Amino acid sequence: MNEKSYISRPLKPDDVERGDYVSILNWTIEMLPIFDLSEWSDIIEPKRAVVLPCETAVYRVIDVCVPFVLARKPDGAHVTFDLRRYRLARVSKQFGRRVFKRLKPKVESVATVKSLAELTE
Repeated sequence: MNEKSYISRPLKPDDVERGDYVSILNWTIEMLPIFDLSEWSDIIEPKRAVVLPCETAVYRVIDVCVPFVLARKPDGAHVTFDLRRYRLARVSKQFGRRVFKRLKPKVESVATVKSLAELTE
């Protein structure tokens, strides 16, 4: 194996920086135990569950205001993460650049756009 492999690193909220390429490791959801009547107590505490993402995605961090992170997807869309809920991992810059390059939306040529406009008229 001649190619170098990289390992993603889980991040603490204070370690997230502008320019980082990150991916979601997991996120936490909280739910009230509506159907849990086994304890018959007056105190109802939320139950937590850790969820793994169905799809993996790489984001580029645009700005950080802990606990919030503004990030960009390869298609140019922006998302925000609340680090109290999401656990992020830093991926290598080389891997992040490669993902952004390969998943960048293809730009339609002006000729194609004009021909599509003519067809709809």
